[in-house]
Amino acid sequence: MSKFRGGEILKRIVVVIAYGLCIALLISLFRKDAQDRREYTAWANTINQADKAGQARPDDLAGVTDGDSSEPGPDDDSEAAAPAADSFYRKLKAGEDVRILVLGDAVATGAGSSGEEQSWAQQLEDDLSSQYDSNVTVTNLSSEDGSAFAGYNAMMQMDENENYDLTILSYAEDTGGGEETFGLCYEGIMRAVRERFDSCAMIAVVEHMMAEDSARAGLIQELAGHYGALVADTRELFQNTDGLTDEANFPNDAGQEAYSEVICDQIEGAVAADRGYSDREIDMVNPNVETLSNYEYYPAKDFVRVTEISYALELPSVSGMLGIDYNAQNGESAVDVYVDEGRLAILNNSVEGEEEHKVLLIDEECTIESGVLLTFSSTRQANGFNGLIISRAE
Repeated sequence: MSKFRGGEILKRIVVVIAYGLCIALLISLFRKDAQDRREYTAWANTINQADKAGQARPDDLAGVTDGDSSEPGPDDDSEAAAPAADSFYRKLKAGEDVRILVLGDAVATGAGSSGEEQSWAQQLEDDLSSQYDSNVTVTNLSSEDGSAFAGYNAMMQMDENENYDLTILSYAEDTGGGEETFGLCYEGIMRAVRERFDSCAMIAVVEHMMAEDSARAGLIQELAGHYGALVADTRELFQNTDGLTDEANFPNDAGQEAYSEVICDQIEGAVAADRGYSDREIDMVNPNVETLSNYEYYPAKDFVRVTEISYALELPSVSGMLGIDYNAQNGESAVDVYVDEGRLAILNNSVEGEEEHKVLLIDEECTIESGVLLTFSSTRQANGFNGLIISRAE
């Protein structure tokens, strides 16, 4: 009997110990879970505070993203997360050499400034070089009467070995053909930038001359969002600040500095946010932009100089966007464009300086069956002819 009771007591002791161990294990798990929750809350608060302040995340959190950000959506205004120093902003932060390309109109050339050194493009180079431990080089291919079509032509003629880390677009002037053609050419530049340059960021400048309800400003902002470019909108600053423009409404030296500051603000925010680059495929906004990838340039040497003022070029049947590249001479002059022996357009020029480089859109939807004839108003003007541009439609 006592032996039976002894065994029963032993069993009860084992059960009590087992219960005790289970309770201890549960307490330990609850404590671990509470600690994990506290650590996660602190981690999340750190991330949120840095993001809200537009600051870089702490070193141990810099690679952490809120969800999968490797492929931003079409309207996402940020580049994708990527390895360090793969983007313009990360290179700048790391002190690496960076190259910037500026494509734009008269405002982008520095019109209104007291000299080239005071242009916003030059000030941007100086400001970035002094702020970051990087060798910053800015190449400005803007032109006085530059249009988005001229920028597209400049991009397509660029040496294949050229590469830039950032391209800044600053266009406000009408391309010819209306807002749709402006948007088409602007998008053509953006696609060319992505296709030709490795990991090249883009900034779209909305110039101060554009009205708040400007259709072109809306197109620029829409395309920037779609292609993951930053937007440097100068309008509010110029509306709220006096003394930034000259009599012709171009930015004076103070206005040039203001442009540089607006663009620098966008760059600083992207550097602080550790903005990367995404090489994802991006759908076309305007399906017709595919035509612009089929670029062909016919230099003057390919033409037959029929007379001192006329050039002729035989072409097989082709259709697409037609443009001309020439140096307009001082004074009033014109060039008549004939397609298949019928006059297509008359381009009139009025140049105050010695000469002015012009890249003009002749027709956005031109069909050529046999050839083109160009007739200039003078021999001197004809001598300035550089070439013909055709973007073939498939």
